Amino acid sequence: MSLRKETKIDINGTSNTLDQLISVIIPVYNVQDYLRECVESVRHQTYSKLEILLIDDGSTDESGTICDELAETDDRISVIHRKNGGLSAARNTGLGICKGEYVCFIDSDDRVSSLFVETLYKMCVESGSKVAVAGISIITADGSILSDKGTEEADSSDNKKSKYTEYTSRQVLDRFYDMKVHIDTVVAWNKLYRRDVIGDFLFPEGYVYEDEATTFAYLYYSDIIAWTDLKLYFYRERSGSITKNDFSLKRMDVLNAYKRRRDFYLKHGEQEYALREEYYQLSAYLKYYYLVGKNLPEEKQERKKLAKQFRTLYRNYDRRKWEGKRKVLYGVCYIFPSLYGWLESIKDNGRIQK
Repeated sequence: MSLRKETKIDINGTSNTLDQLISVIIPVYNVQDYLRECVESVRHQTYSKLEILLIDDGSTDESGTICDELAETDDRISVIHRKNGGLSAARNTGLGICKGEYVCFIDSDDRVSSLFVETLYKMCVESGSKVAVAGISIITADGSILSDKGTEEADSSDNKKSKYTEYTSRQVLDRFYDMKVHIDTVVAWNKLYRRDVIGDFLFPEGYVYEDEATTFAYLYYSDIIAWTDLKLYFYRERSGSITKNDFSLKRMDVLNAYKRRRDFYLKHGEQEYALREEYYQLSAYLKYYYLVGKNLPEEKQERKKLAKQFRTLYRNYDRRKWEGKRKVLYGVCYIFPSLYGWLESIKDNGRIQK
């Protein structure tokens, strides 16, 4: 992918010309062991004009109490206690009350570099972008950094001048389909958004994989995206998350995201991207048909439902637009739906990604 423009940003304290309010939305649910660390990393940002919204989503541990205690230490912090509705509902609550001209989302078991907000804000202002993206480091449950770069590097004086690249929205949207950078592109939490780019396109409530169904639209609405590989966001891998656990039917919520993306692209006349989403949808139905049979053999009705849905989509979509190999593959799988998963497992040395 050819870059649009490469620029260096000088981080030497906050410029007096950068004085817009930035809202930091932190959904909170049963994270008593990590919440203080997360919020402290936000409180100590080099850019200080922040509105910090802690959305307690009906926590059943001490998280709600910790939120209230943290609010006593910093008048920038506001706490909203709400009935449990899930991550999307908590984020949407924050979006409904935030006052900032820019907004970012931070998961309450993660942490950020002290330069996170200032760096992304300066990137937006200098480039004219409505979205800025930071690199990600993975940390363990105890906070140890798994990747090569970490907080020390991100915060060191050697990195006060950091490169970032300006991409067009289409260049970044292409990254959705590149598995090497898919995570950095699709997640909501390593980014800063101008509030108007979000508009009323909110996070879908009631199912997981909400980022897959949302972030793409914000990138689409931003003509330019500023992207730095400097790792300013620290994502904590811990047991208990949907994406880390063994296979379950909840994983199939991502099918809703693929449908939402295809519908969005069709509405905006983006036939190329709509076609890509058709491929994603059809392949995902076949993948989950295989995985349900392999991991949950007792779920025979769910498997039948997946096969039926695949065949319905196959009949309804305009197959004349498909590339030849897709026509052949999906045509054969229409009769033998297990074939796709079997072929993928061979390609992946005997296993298919859960």
